[in-house]
Amino acid sequence: MQGSGMGSKGAGLKQGGRVLVRRVCGLGDLVLTIPWLMALRGVHPGWSIHALCSAQHAEFLKDMGIVHEAFPEEGSGWHHLFCASGGGPTCKLRPDPSWYDQIYLFLSDPKAPLVLALEKRVGKRVRVLPARPSLSDPVHASLVPFRAMGMEFQEDLVGLGSQRAERSQECFLAHPGSGSRLKNWPPERFASLMERISTACPWAHWRVIQGPADQEAVGQLCGFWKGPVEILRTSSLSWLARQMEGSFLFVGNDSGLTHLAAFLGVPTLAIFGPSDPDRWAPLGSRVQVAFRPEYCRPCHQAMEQPQCAQPCQRFPSVPEAWERFLSLGLLPGSGP
Repeated sequence: MQGSGMGSKGAGLKQGGRVLVRRVCGLGDLVLTIPWLMALRGVHPGWSIHALCSAQHAEFLKDMGIVHEAFPEEGSGWHHLFCASGGGPTCKLRPDPSWYDQIYLFLSDPKAPLVLALEKRVGKRVRVLPARPSLSDPVHASLVPFRAMGMEFQEDLVGLGSQRAERSQECFLAHPGSGSRLKNWPPERFASLMERISTACPWAHWRVIQGPADQEAVGQLCGFWKGPVEILRTSSLSWLARQMEGSFLFVGNDSGLTHLAAFLGVPTLAIFGPSDPDRWAPLGSRVQVAFRPEYCRPCHQAMEQPQCAQPCQRFPSVPEAWERFLSLGLLPGSGP
């Protein structure tokens, strides 16, 4: 998984340097950052790319070969740099900022205490990149770091597993959870779509993914779904990625796992409601997004979400989601 690179951008840079990227975020944001991480190999040719992120993300990035080394934020000591004192010169950090020739920070505030503390330690080797798209610039999240650095997005940087995994005709994955209950498609609709897919694909073996925060969503889905199902529970993102990679289909909400499935090359049906697919749609060669664009603008675009018990009006109906499933072209005679 080497990025094709941007040699002209790296002209004049020394060989054998080291880059650190600090990206502490949700899984979806991380996956949308992967093309830029791989493109860094062209920006800094011959340099070693390191990452500082959550422990699960660090293991995943290293195992998938996206970075050369990865460190967990937990226990790194970097939290001291957020204090006004910057942790002081005797504060031990791992990784040590002094190891690096260039440090990239994904932050919403370019003058955050972390930036000032690092600049005291390593000078102008620190560059801040926007953590998310701004409200005034409706650009897809994956493009944000490319644009901030004047780089061109490359389509060949999208995808991790599509070329090496054989698809299992029986393995159908469903993930009814997300980072917010407001983004969860109503479980009765989810179960109804699964039933419809199973009728068209009687060989389907459904595996429902239950992450640490998904117990309620999975329980609600299983209350409506009456067919056989296998529950996948794991705390290892790398293990789950290997399980997902050869699947025939993934159905999920706007969640990190949906982004991961799409990026792994799994045919993916993403269900969107209050979030904006123009900014947050999964990246992948076989992705369909089901949502209703005509009802209202996304709540995320306005930086607010109504705290109500009603499902988002932008959620698709089951027939609308079924049409998007058919557009994946998995059934004979179906396709865009």
